Amino acid sequence: KLFEVLREPTLSLHPESLLNTLAQEHDGIEPIFVDSSADLFEYILDFHRHRKINIPMTVSRQAVLKEANKFGLPLTNEDIVVDVPPFAEWAALGEEAIQREKARLKELATMRSSKLRLLVHDLIIPSFLDRFKPSTRIILHYRDLATVGKEQVLAYLASEVSADEIQIALEQWAAGNGYAVKVSNTEGHFLPGDFVSFNKK
Repeated sequence: KLFEVLREPTLSLHPESLLNTLAQEHDGIEPIFVDSSADLFEYILDFHRHRKINIPMTVSRQAVLKEANKFGLPLTNEDIVVDVPPFAEWAALGEEAIQREKARLKELATMRSSKLRLLVHDLIIPSFLDRFKPSTRIILHYRDLATVGKEQVLAYLASEVSADEIQIALEQWAAGNGYAVKVSNTEGHFLPGDFVSFNKK
């Protein structure tokens, strides 16, 4: 991003600043390249111009102070004025935050649903089928599902899924195959030591 600023009097107001030093050593023909955040650099120039900075609420005061320090400017908290938006803008900011939170929760719900589906359909049901025999009861222990190479996968999938959710997800499939299902739990979660029990109806 390209910024234009006067050497005199703007930069010379702060003779100790890095920008003033760079300007003094420059021929003024080509741009001076500065390693800085383009979003914050305009506030650095504002301080050179006015010895004060006005920032919106969405800009971090600490980030501006850090950036100013990098350029050798004696900026303090008192030099920064935070613009407080009118009520209508406050409401808009609140609505925007609500929409972001809704999107985040929706993403988490999708991830949770995917974990549950993988846990039930890719681990528990295939393990049941591997051990199937025409008996009245089949029990799958957590350790049975955590076979070699699958321990971390099982722990990851079960980490945010409750035992009740696993139970509900299994019930329809089990009932369709003539079984009642029971998922044991440790404080509401399916953890080592727990098991899934399939009982023939």
